Amino acid sequence: MISFLFSSFAFAAQLTLEESLALVEHGNIEVQIARLQSENAQLAMFASLANLLPTIEGNASWIDFDSPLEVNLLGDSSEDIDCSSFEAFGFGDLCSSFSEPMLLREERIFDGSIQALYPLSALYSIVQGYQASKLMAEISTLEVQATQKRIQLSVIELYMEALHLQQVIQFAEETEKRLSHHRDNVQAFVNQGLLNPIELQRLENAILETEIGAAEASSGYRLLCQQLELLLGVPVEPISFTKQLTLGQRVAVSDHPDIRIAQLQAQAATAAAKAAYGQLIPNIVVMTAKTRAIGQGTLTPTEQQYIGLALSGNFNWGSRYLQAKQSSKEAEMAEQAVILQERALVLQQQGAYDAWQMAQKRLNAAHSKAEMTEEIRRQASSKHSQQMLTTAELLDAEAEHLQAQLAIAAAESKVIILQARYQQTIDRQPFRFE
Repeated sequence: MISFLFSSFAFAAQLTLEESLALVEHGNIEVQIARLQSENAQLAMFASLANLLPTIEGNASWIDFDSPLEVNLLGDSSEDIDCSSFEAFGFGDLCSSFSEPMLLREERIFDGSIQALYPLSALYSIVQGYQASKLMAEISTLEVQATQKRIQLSVIELYMEALHLQQVIQFAEETEKRLSHHRDNVQAFVNQGLLNPIELQRLENAILETEIGAAEASSGYRLLCQQLELLLGVPVEPISFTKQLTLGQRVAVSDHPDIRIAQLQAQAATAAAKAAYGQLIPNIVVMTAKTRAIGQGTLTPTEQQYIGLALSGNFNWGSRYLQAKQSSKEAEMAEQAVILQERALVLQQQGAYDAWQMAQKRLNAAHSKAEMTEEIRRQASSKHSQQMLTTAELLDAEAEHLQAQLAIAAAESKVIILQARYQQTIDRQPFRFE
Protein backbone atom coordinates (compact mmCIF):
# COMPACT_ATOMS: atom_id res chain seq x y z
CA MET A 1 0.00 0.00 0.00
CA ILE A 2 2.75 2.44 0.90
CA SER A 3 4.67 1.70 -2.27
CA PHE A 4 1.51 2.43 -4.25
CA LEU A 5 1.04 5.71 -2.39
CA PHE A 6 4.53 6.97 -3.04
CA SER A 7 4.50 5.95 -6.70
CA SER A 8 2.27 8.97 -7.36
CA PHE A 9 5.10 11.18 -6.05
CA ALA A 10 7.78 9.81 -8.31
CA PHE A 11 8.54 13.26 -9.66
CA ALA A 12 8.51 14.96 -6.24
CA ALA A 13 11.82 15.91 -4.66
CA GLN A 14 12.61 14.18 -1.38
CA LEU A 15 13.57 17.14 0.79
CA THR A 16 14.29 17.39 4.47
CA LEU A 17 12.40 19.90 6.55
CA GLU A 18 15.47 22.18 6.64
CA GLU A 19 15.75 22.08 2.85
CA SER A 20 12.05 22.80 2.51
CA LEU A 21 12.31 25.82 4.79
CA ALA A 22 15.21 27.15 2.73
CA LEU A 23 12.98 27.16 -0.37
CA VAL A 24 10.56 29.65 1.20
CA GLU A 25 12.85 32.65 0.67
CA HIS A 26 12.83 32.43 -3.13
CA GLY A 27 10.10 29.89 -3.91
CA ASN A 28 7.12 31.34 -2.08
CA ILE A 29 5.02 33.83 -4.05
CA GLU A 30 3.77 35.66 -0.96
CA VAL A 31 7.33 36.31 0.19
CA GLN A 32 8.22 37.60 -3.28
CA ILE A 33 5.24 39.97 -3.20
CA ALA A 34 6.31 41.23 0.23
CA ARG A 35 9.82 41.81 -1.10
CA LEU A 36 8.46 43.79 -4.07
CA GLN A 37 6.35 45.86 -1.68
CA SER A 38 9.49 46.53 0.34
CA GLU A 39 11.30 47.70 -2.79
CA ASN A 40 8.37 49.99 -3.58
CA ALA A 41 8.58 51.43 -0.07
CA GLN A 42 12.29 52.10 -0.61
CA LEU A 43 11.47 53.93 -3.85
CA ALA A 44 8.78 55.94 -2.05
CA MET A 45 11.37 56.97 0.54
CA PHE A 46 13.75 58.22 -2.15
CA ALA A 47 10.87 59.97 -3.88
CA SER A 48 10.04 61.88 -0.69
CA LEU A 49 13.71 62.73 -0.28
CA ALA A 50 13.73 64.15 -3.81
CA ASN A 51 11.27 66.81 -2.61
CA LEU A 52 14.26 68.52 -0.99
CA LEU A 53 15.63 69.29 -4.47
CA PRO A 54 14.55 72.48 -6.22
CA THR A 55 11.86 72.35 -8.89
CA ILE A 56 13.24 73.25 -12.32
CA GLU A 57 10.91 74.63 -14.98
CA GLY A 58 11.97 75.63 -18.48
CA ASN A 59 10.63 76.28 -21.94
CA ALA A 60 12.00 77.32 -25.32
CA SER A 61 10.48 78.05 -28.71
CA TRP A 62 11.63 78.88 -32.24
CA ILE A 63 9.12 80.59 -34.58
CA ASP A 64 9.57 81.49 -38.28
CA PHE A 65 7.48 84.27 -39.89
CA ASP A 66 7.15 85.24 -43.54
CA SER A 67 8.59 88.75 -42.98
CA PRO A 68 9.92 91.02 -40.25
CA LEU A 69 7.46 93.20 -38.33
CA GLU A 70 8.17 96.95 -38.35
CA VAL A 71 6.21 99.99 -37.17
CA ASN A 72 6.47 103.79 -37.52
CA LEU A 73 5.70 105.66 -34.32
CA LEU A 74 5.16 109.03 -36.06
CA GLY A 75 4.64 109.36 -39.78
CA ASP A 76 7.10 107.63 -42.04
CA SER A 77 10.26 108.47 -44.00
CA SER A 78 8.23 110.05 -46.84
CA GLU A 79 7.05 113.10 -44.86
CA ASP A 80 8.57 115.62 -42.50
CA ILE A 81 7.55 115.70 -38.89
CA ASP A 82 7.10 118.86 -36.88
CA CYS A 83 9.65 118.45 -34.11
CA SER A 84 9.51 121.97 -32.71
CA SER A 85 7.85 120.90 -29.48
CA PHE A 86 10.50 118.21 -28.92
CA GLU A 87 13.36 120.62 -29.74
CA ALA A 88 12.14 122.98 -27.04
CA PHE A 89 13.04 120.32 -24.51
CA GLY A 90 16.20 119.14 -26.23
CA PHE A 91 14.74 115.93 -27.79
CA GLY A 92 14.95 116.96 -31.43
CA ASP A 93 17.08 113.99 -32.45
CA LEU A 94 14.67 111.60 -30.77
CA CYS A 95 11.77 113.12 -32.67
CA SER A 96 13.59 112.70 -35.97
CA SER A 97 14.08 108.98 -35.23
CA PHE A 98 10.33 108.48 -34.82
CA SER A 99 9.90 108.77 -38.54
CA GLU A 100 12.23 105.79 -39.09
CA PRO A 101 10.59 102.33 -38.98
CA MET A 102 11.23 100.43 -35.70
CA LEU A 103 11.82 96.64 -35.81
CA LEU A 104 9.45 94.78 -33.49
CA ARG A 105 10.09 91.26 -34.71
CA GLU A 106 12.49 89.59 -37.13
CA GLU A 107 11.59 86.73 -39.44
CA ARG A 108 12.80 84.18 -36.87
CA ILE A 109 12.57 84.66 -33.13
CA PHE A 110 13.66 82.58 -30.13
CA ASP A 111 12.17 82.78 -26.70
CA GLY A 112 13.55 80.64 -23.84
CA SER A 113 13.52 80.64 -20.05
CA ILE A 114 14.55 78.48 -17.13
CA GLN A 115 13.28 78.88 -13.58
CA ALA A 116 14.26 77.22 -10.29
CA LEU A 117 11.85 77.14 -7.33
CA TYR A 118 12.83 76.08 -3.84
CA PRO A 119 10.27 75.82 -1.01
CA LEU A 120 11.28 77.36 2.30
CA SER A 121 8.30 77.03 4.59
CA ALA A 122 7.52 73.53 3.28
CA LEU A 123 10.91 72.14 4.35
CA TYR A 124 9.54 71.08 7.76
CA SER A 125 6.72 69.07 6.20
CA ILE A 126 9.09 67.60 3.60
CA VAL A 127 11.57 66.44 6.24
CA GLN A 128 8.81 64.94 8.40
CA GLY A 129 7.29 63.25 5.35
CA TYR A 130 10.69 61.79 4.54
CA GLN A 131 11.01 60.48 8.10
CA ALA A 132 7.59 58.83 7.80
CA SER A 133 8.45 57.19 4.48
CA LYS A 134 11.82 56.06 5.85
CA LEU A 135 10.08 54.39 8.78
CA MET A 136 7.62 52.74 6.40
CA ALA A 137 10.55 51.37 4.40
CA GLU A 138 11.98 49.86 7.59
CA ILE A 139 8.58 48.38 8.37
CA SER A 140 8.36 46.79 4.93
CA THR A 141 11.78 45.18 5.42
CA LEU A 142 10.67 43.68 8.73
CA GLU A 143 7.41 42.53 7.15
CA VAL A 144 9.37 40.57 4.54
CA GLN A 145 11.13 38.71 7.36
CA ALA A 146 7.86 38.25 9.27
CA THR A 147 6.11 36.93 6.17
CA GLN A 148 8.95 34.52 5.47
CA LYS A 149 8.92 33.16 9.02
CA ARG A 150 5.12 32.88 9.01
CA ILE A 151 5.26 30.85 5.79
CA GLN A 152 8.04 28.71 7.25
CA LEU A 153 5.83 27.96 10.25
CA SER A 154 3.08 26.86 7.86
CA VAL A 155 5.60 24.64 6.06
CA ILE A 156 6.60 23.04 9.38
CA GLU A 157 2.97 22.36 10.24
CA LEU A 158 2.17 20.84 6.84
CA TYR A 159 5.42 18.86 6.73
CA MET A 160 4.91 17.35 10.18
CA GLU A 161 1.27 16.53 9.43
CA ALA A 162 2.41 14.81 6.24
CA LEU A 163 4.97 12.76 8.19
CA HIS A 164 2.24 11.90 10.66
CA LEU A 165 0.04 10.55 7.86
CA GLN A 166 2.98 8.57 6.50
CA GLN A 167 3.18 6.83 9.85
CA VAL A 168 -0.59 6.32 9.93
CA ILE A 169 -0.39 4.56 6.58
CA GLN A 170 2.55 2.49 7.72
CA PHE A 171 0.82 1.43 10.96
CA ALA A 172 -2.33 0.57 9.03
CA GLU A 173 -0.37 -1.63 6.64
CA GLU A 174 1.36 -3.44 9.52
CA THR A 175 -1.98 -3.97 11.23
CA GLU A 176 -3.53 -5.25 8.01
CA LYS A 177 -0.72 -7.78 7.58
CA ARG A 178 -1.21 -9.12 11.11
CA LEU A 179 -4.97 -9.29 10.68
CA SER A 180 -4.56 -11.05 7.34
CA HIS A 181 -2.37 -13.66 9.07
CA HIS A 182 -5.02 -14.17 11.75
CA ARG A 183 -7.68 -14.41 9.04
CA ASP A 184 -5.81 -17.29 7.43
CA ASN A 185 -5.66 -19.11 10.77
CA VAL A 186 -9.34 -18.44 11.51
CA GLN A 187 -10.24 -19.62 8.01
CA ALA A 188 -8.49 -22.91 8.70
CA PHE A 189 -10.34 -23.34 12.02
CA VAL A 190 -13.66 -22.48 10.39
CA ASN A 191 -13.02 -25.03 7.64
CA GLN A 192 -12.42 -27.64 10.36
CA GLY A 193 -15.61 -26.64 12.15
CA LEU A 194 -13.71 -25.46 15.22
CA LEU A 195 -14.83 -21.80 14.98
CA ASN A 196 -18.02 -20.05 14.08
CA PRO A 197 -17.88 -18.30 10.65
CA ILE A 198 -18.84 -15.06 12.42
CA GLU A 199 -15.28 -14.89 13.74
CA LEU A 200 -13.99 -14.83 10.17
CA GLN A 201 -16.47 -12.12 9.26
CA ARG A 202 -15.26 -9.97 12.14
CA LEU A 203 -11.71 -10.17 10.87
CA GLU A 204 -12.81 -9.37 7.31
CA ASN A 205 -14.63 -6.27 8.55
CA ALA A 206 -11.61 -5.17 10.61
CA ILE A 207 -9.32 -5.56 7.58
CA LEU A 208 -11.74 -3.54 5.44
CA GLU A 209 -11.91 -0.73 8.01
CA THR A 210 -8.12 -0.68 8.18
CA GLU A 211 -7.89 -0.34 4.40
CA ILE A 212 -10.44 2.50 4.45
CA GLY A 213 -8.45 4.30 7.14
CA ALA A 214 -5.27 3.94 5.09
CA ALA A 215 -7.05 5.26 1.99
CA GLU A 216 -8.29 8.31 3.90
CA ALA A 217 -4.79 8.95 5.23
CA SER A 218 -3.41 8.59 1.68
CA SER A 219 -5.87 11.19 0.38
CA GLY A 220 -4.95 13.58 3.19
CA TYR A 221 -1.25 13.04 2.49
CA ARG A 222 -1.65 13.97 -1.17
CA LEU A 223 -3.52 17.13 -0.20
CA LEU A 224 -0.80 18.15 2.24
CA CYS A 225 1.89 17.61 -0.41
CA GLN A 226 -0.06 19.79 -2.83
CA GLN A 227 -0.25 22.52 -0.19
CA LEU A 228 3.50 22.26 0.37
CA GLU A 229 4.04 22.60 -3.38
CA LEU A 230 1.91 25.74 -3.35
CA LEU A 231 4.05 27.26 -0.59
CA LEU A 232 7.45 26.13 -1.91
CA GLY A 233 6.97 26.30 -5.67
CA VAL A 234 8.18 22.71 -6.26
CA PRO A 235 6.64 19.28 -5.59
CA VAL A 236 7.99 17.93 -2.31
CA GLU A 237 7.89 14.51 -0.69
CA PRO A 238 8.54 14.80 3.08
CA ILE A 239 11.04 12.41 4.60
CA SER A 240 11.50 11.52 8.24
CA PHE A 241 14.31 13.18 10.16
CA THR A 242 16.04 12.81 13.52
CA LYS A 243 17.20 16.40 14.05
CA GLN A 244 15.54 18.49 16.71
CA LEU A 245 14.33 22.05 16.35
CA THR A 246 16.77 24.30 18.18
CA LEU A 247 15.14 26.65 20.66
CA GLY A 248 16.38 30.14 19.86
CA GLN A 249 17.45 32.77 22.35
CA ARG A 250 14.54 34.65 23.83
CA VAL A 251 14.58 38.33 22.91
CA ALA A 252 13.04 41.19 24.86
CA VAL A 253 9.40 41.86 24.09
CA SER A 254 10.27 45.31 22.72
CA ASP A 255 12.76 43.73 20.29
CA HIS A 256 10.34 41.18 18.87
CA PRO A 257 9.73 41.81 15.14
CA ASP A 258 5.96 42.19 15.58
CA ILE A 259 6.42 44.76 18.35
CA ARG A 260 9.16 46.49 16.42
CA ILE A 261 6.81 46.89 13.46
CA ALA A 262 4.15 48.37 15.73
CA GLN A 263 6.71 50.79 17.21
CA LEU A 264 7.81 51.95 13.77
CA GLN A 265 4.18 52.37 12.72
CA ALA A 266 3.62 54.63 15.73
CA GLN A 267 6.73 56.66 14.91
CA ALA A 268 5.64 56.97 11.27
CA ALA A 269 2.18 58.14 12.37
CA THR A 270 3.81 60.77 14.61
CA ALA A 271 5.97 62.02 11.74
CA ALA A 272 2.92 62.15 9.47
CA ALA A 273 1.08 64.23 12.08
CA LYS A 274 3.98 66.67 12.27
CA ALA A 275 4.02 66.93 8.48
CA ALA A 276 0.27 67.69 8.56
CA TYR A 277 0.81 70.52 11.03
CA GLY A 278 3.56 71.85 8.78
CA GLN A 279 0.95 72.25 6.04
CA LEU A 280 -0.59 75.08 8.09
CA ILE A 281 2.39 77.30 7.22
CA PRO A 282 1.89 79.42 4.07
CA ASN A 283 4.12 78.29 1.24
CA ILE A 284 7.09 80.64 0.81
CA VAL A 285 9.22 79.86 -2.24
CA VAL A 286 12.59 81.19 -3.38
CA MET A 287 12.69 81.46 -7.14
CA THR A 288 15.43 82.35 -9.57
CA ALA A 289 15.12 82.55 -13.34
CA LYS A 290 16.99 83.35 -16.51
CA THR A 291 15.38 84.30 -19.83
CA ARG A 292 16.75 84.89 -23.32
CA ALA A 293 15.01 86.39 -26.36
CA ILE A 294 16.49 86.62 -29.88
CA GLY A 295 14.89 88.37 -32.82
CA GLN A 296 12.14 90.16 -30.88
CA GLY A 297 13.09 93.74 -31.67
CA THR A 298 14.90 96.55 -29.95
CA LEU A 299 12.32 97.06 -27.18
CA THR A 300 12.64 93.47 -25.83
CA PRO A 301 15.69 92.73 -23.65
CA THR A 302 17.80 89.93 -25.13
CA GLU A 303 18.64 88.40 -21.75
CA GLN A 304 17.57 88.89 -18.15
CA GLN A 305 17.75 87.08 -14.85
CA TYR A 306 16.19 87.58 -11.46
CA ILE A 307 15.79 86.12 -7.98
CA GLY A 308 12.94 86.67 -5.54
CA LEU A 309 10.38 85.28 -3.09
CA ALA A 310 6.86 84.07 -3.77
CA LEU A 311 4.03 83.45 -1.32
CA SER A 312 1.38 80.91 -2.27
CA GLY A 313 -0.73 78.15 -0.83
CA ASN A 314 -4.15 77.05 0.31
CA PHE A 315 -5.20 79.21 3.25
CA ASN A 316 -8.09 76.94 4.22
CA TRP A 317 -6.52 76.53 7.66
CA GLY A 318 -9.70 75.25 9.33
CA SER A 319 -9.80 72.13 7.18
CA ARG A 320 -6.06 71.66 7.38
CA TYR A 321 -6.07 72.04 11.14
CA LEU A 322 -8.75 69.37 11.50
CA GLN A 323 -6.76 67.05 9.24
CA ALA A 324 -3.68 67.65 11.39
CA LYS A 325 -5.68 66.87 14.54
CA GLN A 326 -6.90 63.63 12.97
CA SER A 327 -3.32 62.65 12.15
CA SER A 328 -2.34 63.43 15.74
CA LYS A 329 -5.11 61.17 17.08
CA GLU A 330 -4.02 58.39 14.73
CA ALA A 331 -0.50 58.69 16.15
CA GLU A 332 -1.87 58.38 19.69
CA MET A 333 -3.87 55.30 18.71
CA ALA A 334 -0.75 53.75 17.16
CA GLU A 335 1.17 54.32 20.41
CA GLN A 336 -1.59 52.67 22.43
CA ALA A 337 -1.60 49.77 19.95
CA VAL A 338 2.07 49.14 20.78
CA ILE A 339 1.25 48.77 24.49
CA LEU A 340 -1.68 46.48 23.73
CA GLN A 341 0.40 44.33 21.37
CA GLU A 342 3.21 43.99 23.90
CA ARG A 343 0.78 42.70 26.52
CA ALA A 344 -0.81 40.33 24.03
CA LEU A 345 2.61 38.97 23.03
CA VAL A 346 3.47 38.15 26.65
CA LEU A 347 0.24 36.17 26.98
CA GLN A 348 0.86 34.51 23.61
CA GLN A 349 4.35 33.47 24.69
CA GLN A 350 3.07 31.93 27.92
CA GLY A 351 0.23 30.13 26.17
CA ALA A 352 2.53 28.77 23.44
CA TYR A 353 5.06 27.58 26.03
CA ASP A 354 2.41 25.81 28.13
CA ALA A 355 0.98 24.10 25.04
CA TRP A 356 4.46 22.91 24.02
CA GLN A 357 5.23 21.51 27.48
CA MET A 358 1.86 19.75 27.63
CA ALA A 359 2.53 18.17 24.22
CA GLN A 360 5.83 16.80 25.51
CA LYS A 361 4.05 15.23 28.49
CA ARG A 362 1.48 13.69 26.17
CA LEU A 363 4.29 12.26 24.05
CA ASN A 364 5.91 10.62 27.09
CA ALA A 365 2.55 9.20 28.14
CA ALA A 366 1.90 7.91 24.61
CA HIS A 367 5.23 6.04 24.57
CA SER A 368 4.47 4.45 27.93
CA LYS A 369 1.02 3.36 26.79
CA ALA A 370 2.35 2.02 23.48
CA GLU A 371 4.80 -0.24 25.31
CA MET A 372 1.94 -1.63 27.38
CA THR A 373 -0.42 -2.14 24.42
CA GLU A 374 2.33 -3.82 22.42
CA GLU A 375 2.76 -6.44 25.13
CA ILE A 376 -1.02 -6.88 25.40
CA ARG A 377 -1.30 -7.27 21.62
CA ARG A 378 1.55 -9.80 21.55
CA GLN A 379 -0.05 -11.92 24.27
CA ALA A 380 -3.49 -11.66 22.63
CA SER A 381 -2.05 -12.81 19.31
CA SER A 382 -0.42 -15.82 20.94
CA LYS A 383 -3.56 -16.78 22.87
CA HIS A 384 -5.75 -16.36 19.81
CA SER A 385 -3.52 -18.71 17.85
CA GLN A 386 -4.05 -21.25 20.64
CA GLN A 387 -7.83 -20.63 20.65
CA MET A 388 -7.57 -19.24 24.15
CA LEU A 389 -8.92 -15.82 23.11
CA THR A 390 -11.87 -14.79 20.97
CA THR A 391 -11.48 -12.84 17.76
CA ALA A 392 -13.33 -9.89 19.29
CA GLU A 393 -10.81 -9.74 22.14
CA LEU A 394 -7.96 -9.98 19.64
CA LEU A 395 -9.40 -7.12 17.59
CA ASP A 396 -9.76 -5.01 20.72
CA ALA A 397 -6.07 -5.55 21.52
CA GLU A 398 -5.04 -4.73 17.94
CA ALA A 399 -7.22 -1.59 17.89
CA GLU A 400 -5.85 -0.39 21.22
CA HIS A 401 -2.27 -0.88 20.06
CA LEU A 402 -2.95 0.86 16.75
CA GLN A 403 -4.46 3.83 18.60
CA ALA A 404 -1.41 3.97 20.86
CA GLN A 405 0.91 4.02 17.84
CA LEU A 406 -1.16 6.75 16.21
CA ALA A 407 -1.08 8.75 19.44
CA ILE A 408 2.74 8.63 19.42
CA ALA A 409 2.87 9.78 15.81
CA ALA A 410 0.43 12.61 16.48
CA ALA A 411 2.25 13.67 19.65
CA GLU A 412 5.66 13.69 17.93
CA SER A 413 4.28 15.89 15.18
CA LYS A 414 2.53 18.15 17.68
CA VAL A 415 5.66 18.68 19.77
CA ILE A 416 7.63 20.01 16.79
CA ILE A 417 4.73 22.21 15.63
CA LEU A 418 4.07 23.70 19.08
CA GLN A 419 7.78 24.28 19.69
CA ALA A 420 7.97 26.15 16.38
CA ARG A 421 4.95 28.25 17.34
CA TYR A 422 6.52 29.06 20.69
CA GLN A 423 9.83 29.91 19.06
CA GLN A 424 8.07 32.29 16.70
CA THR A 425 6.77 34.25 19.70
CA ILE A 426 10.16 34.63 21.42
CA ASP A 427 12.79 34.63 18.67
CA ARG A 428 13.47 36.74 15.59
CA GLN A 429 15.95 34.31 14.03
CA PRO A 430 15.08 31.70 11.34
CA PHE A 431 14.16 28.19 12.40
CA ARG A 432 17.21 25.96 12.91
CA PHE A 433 17.63 22.22 13.40
CA GLU A 434 20.43 20.28 15.08
